[in-house]
Amino acid sequence: MRRAPPQRELRARERRGGETRAHTPVDTQSVAHLAAECENAGMTERIARWHAAWEARDVERILALYADDATHASPLVRQFCPEAPEPVLRGRERIGEYFRRALGRFTWLRFEIVSVTEDTERSAFEYRRHSNVDGDRPAHVLELLEWRDGLIVAVRVFHFS
Repeated sequence: MRRAPPQRELRARERRGGETRAHTPVDTQSVAHLAAECENAGMTERIARWHAAWEARDVERILALYADDATHASPLVRQFCPEAPEPVLRGRERIGEYFRRALGRFTWLRFEIVSVTEDTERSAFEYRRHSNVDGDRPAHVLELLEWRDGLIVAVRVFHFS
């Protein structure tokens, strides 16, 4: 198992524009650099796409990874969608609404991938989320993803203290 970049590299990346990064056209050199980082962290191409979309905070790009009938389960669902009857969202449209609400609180967002375990239908990956919301206490998260035809069909998110 390969490890994610060290903390000092993540902090250097943040100083290079983490707080001022706006939605801009894709920089192919940055994408190539991110792909190399992902390979070094043991990520597959599909987790690398997830990683890049989330760090860009681009909801449409994130949703492009999801099947129309996908589900997303997280204890944070009710925090951002109090009208949800349960902490599980069904359908890409509803999931997108949640992502828009949740992502609105971030001015910068970086993921330190700790480990990835996958087979053809499932991915389990652990990461530390670094952001303006988390300050110097990055969130420790585990996500379990199920895939069908290259798209995410189910996500279960676990947050640790």
